[in-house]
Amino acid sequence: MIRAFIAIDLPSQLRERLGDQIQHLKAKAPEGVIRLASPAGIHLTLRFLGDLRPSQIEQVGAVIQDAASSESPFRIEVSGLGCFPNAQRPRVIWAGVYGEVEPLLRLQRVLEDGLAKLGFEPEGRPFRPHLTLGRVRREVRDSRSRELAENLDRIAVGRLGEFVVQEISLFRSDLRPTGAVYSVLLSRPLGGIA
Repeated sequence: MIRAFIAIDLPSQLRERLGDQIQHLKAKAPEGVIRLASPAGIHLTLRFLGDLRPSQIEQVGAVIQDAASSESPFRIEVSGLGCFPNAQRPRVIWAGVYGEVEPLLRLQRVLEDGLAKLGFEPEGRPFRPHLTLGRVRREVRDSRSRELAENLDRIAVGRLGEFVVQEISLFRSDLRPTGAVYSVLLSRPLGGIA
């Protein structure tokens, strides 16, 4: 089985800026509260698939091709800082995705519909585009979580960058003791551009 997800890869310059933001978070967060993301591992995830059989890669690739050919390249902007489920009880800390979001939402819906036809269970929550910068550790007590929330309120994050989305990819995620390692299994250009 292959642990897999569908995502948009990020340009290296944006990764560097996200890395700077992660270091800023590290300096502001109470010790041991957040498990921070590695900038190299940040993607704009469109759909987490979980375990995929190698025989399913071709079928999933066809769904990705259908979705990619349904949209032309579009521009998105990354800015701001937010939390899921909310700022008072942060569990996931993220950078926001803005700009031409409608094509992104349509792309995700086409993927979701195609994957449902292959038997993948629909996502249980609405798609909210974001880039995960860190996650609050499960064992953290409420008082430490509130302290983090207060610190996050003091962090102002402006515009981190923008880029043109030109392709979507199927990624493999290999879990290692040092963290997940990602590799691209296949990519498809938007609008059928080669």
